[in-house]
Parts: sequence; structure tokens; C-alpha cells
Amino acid sequence: MTLPIRIVKVGGSLFDLPDLRERLLAWIDFGPQALTVLLAGGGEMADLLRRAQGLHGLRDETAHWLCIEAMGLTAHWLAAVLEDSTVFSRLADLQQASDQGLTTTCVFDPRSFLKRDEAQVSGQRLPEDWSVTSDSIAARLAFAIQAAELILLKSQPVPDHEQLQHLADIGFVDAFFPQAAMNLPRVRFVNLRSGTQKSSPAV
Repeated sequence: MTLPIRIVKVGGSLFDLPDLRERLLAWIDFGPQALTVLLAGGGEMADLLRRAQGLHGLRDETAHWLCIEAMGLTAHWLAAVLEDSTVFSRLADLQQASDQGLTTTCVFDPRSFLKRDEAQVSGQRLPEDWSVTSDSIAARLAFAIQAAELILLKSQPVPDHEQLQHLADIGFVDAFFPQAAMNLPRVRFVNLRSGTQKSSPAV
């Protein structure tokens, strides 16, 4: 039985939670039956690369791909925190897990997808600059795999305003996110520190 897929972006700002594993698993268990695919943000490594770009004049494209390499490390770190999660790196593996009806939680390393597979996905490719963070990467992955929903786990209060462009304007999501998420069936935002959430009917 094919199960729906939900893409869950775990913001790097949550990495300092000492009970991150317990919070994540409790939140996942509370949700609907699905293949849950976690995408880890770049965390402090991405912040370090942003500062290094200013200091050393790295090109945006170079900084972008270094941040994606950092996301590969945080993917494996998150899988280790969760102890028994598998790390997938191919869309085909996610689809196979869904087709097999696996109600599991896995972590996705996006490097291979972005380097090799994204060009084959319809729609505009992700820009190689700071307008894109793990927010838009998660949205692009959700679109590519035809996920039932995208959830962004954040570390800050969820704004009342529902329009994605407004959320980008105030810096709650990255600048490209409104375009990356525009064709997704459902987007939700969750403040994992407090447990509050909000769905966006604008998608």
C-alpha cells in the first residue's frame, strides 16, 4: 500500500535543544500515518559560511554549494541523534519506501538530488545564492516527490499572516520560498520549541 510522503524541514536553530530527539519523535508520532522525510537545515555551519563569504569574498555560487555540503553533514548528525533513522540520498529510494507502505522516519541528504536530479524536475530550478536556504530546498524536494505536505519546523513564533510572500518579506522563510512552494498542496509551519503550528491556505 502506497503511503503519502510528508517532507519535514528541521531548522538548524533547533539543533541546540537537549531534548530534540524526544520532541521530534513525539511530534512525528502525533501526526498522520505517512513516510516522514526529515531534511536538516545547515545550522551553525551555514552561518559560519555566510560570515566567511563576507570576510573572504566567496562567490554566492560557491557559498551555496558549501552550505549544501554542510546539509549533508547535518543530515547524518540528525540521523545519529534519532538513533535508528536511515539516511536516503535518492528520490527513487523515497518513492520505493512509500510504495512499500513503510511508516518510517528517514533523513534525506539533498546533495545528490540537487546536483543530479533537480534539473529533471519541472519548474524553475533553485538559484545558487542566498535567496535559497533549506526552506526552499525542502519545498523543491516536496514538489519533486509529490509530497502530500511540507512542514517547516522552526524555532520562533509562527506569524499570523498566511501569505507566503509576506513571510518571506519578514524573513520567516527565505526569499525564494514563495516560488518554490507555490504548487504544493499543503504547507505547515510549526514552532517546535512551543508546539504551535499554522497551515498556509495560500499554497
